[in-house]
Amino acid sequence: MNSRNFILIILCVLALSGCSTTFIYNNLPWLADYWVDDYVDLDKQQSKQLKAEVEKLRRWHRSHALPQYRQLLIEIKTGISKPLDAQHLLEWRETSQMYWQDVVRQANDPILELAVSLSAQQKQEFVENVSKKISRQFREFEELSEQEVVEVRIEQMLSSYKNWLGKLSDKQVSLIKEAALATASTKDHRFEYKQRRLDALRNVFTQTVLDEFEFRAELTEIIVNTEQYKSDQFIALSAIDKHTHAALQARILATLSAKQQRHLIKELNKWIDDIDTIIEDGD
Repeated sequence: MNSRNFILIILCVLALSGCSTTFIYNNLPWLADYWVDDYVDLDKQQSKQLKAEVEKLRRWHRSHALPQYRQLLIEIKTGISKPLDAQHLLEWRETSQMYWQDVVRQANDPILELAVSLSAQQKQEFVENVSKKISRQFREFEELSEQEVVEVRIEQMLSSYKNWLGKLSDKQVSLIKEAALATASTKDHRFEYKQRRLDALRNVFTQTVLDEFEFRAELTEIIVNTEQYKSDQFIALSAIDKHTHAALQARILATLSAKQQRHLIKELNKWIDDIDTIIEDGD
């Protein structure tokens, strides 16, 4: 589990610093084109096609996915007012991941449409740029000692909890540090997973014997069925990680002061209000 998240509610792509959630959401077609440009140069027709496909995805997400996230946030807001165990928090996480998989499956067709339109040169450019990014990230992590990795993890977790709860008590800080120290490092497994997916993508992009149906089918496997590229050890460590952090969340929730409770409710209400605004903007 990503330790930066206190209550894991994935709202698709709404996390650019300095920009409001509603601004990002309402400009997704343009932002998607801007992001893709970091990996491959699209011609005008492809860029137009990408924006149209992202706009269709956004309309679906606004009408279908956001109401689900809103309901889950309301359920969480109601639930945190009473004692919660780790299992309940895990169930919320599983629900949010299920909603995320819906988004991934819905996004599959737009990605396929763009991929089909790419030339051999564009496919090579895309793979090379993704490979460079993975290698750069790996080098940056390799420069950190295990102690530095733990320190970064602690800092990120403390920052996340402070964002959700405000000032933390000494006991809460101690609990967070304890959980951070108990979290196994999965950086090598994570990069291995990324490399396996990239290798699979490179293989699909370079095969000249695939017809369009086979190309779409194999690319869908890479996009949707991501677990197949994770090692058994990575999957096992991730499962332990989920339970470790769910237990931490339950312990932290049990120690909330009245002020922290109000702060958490306020933060959840901000997300709910943003979702309401986004949904209303689509009417």
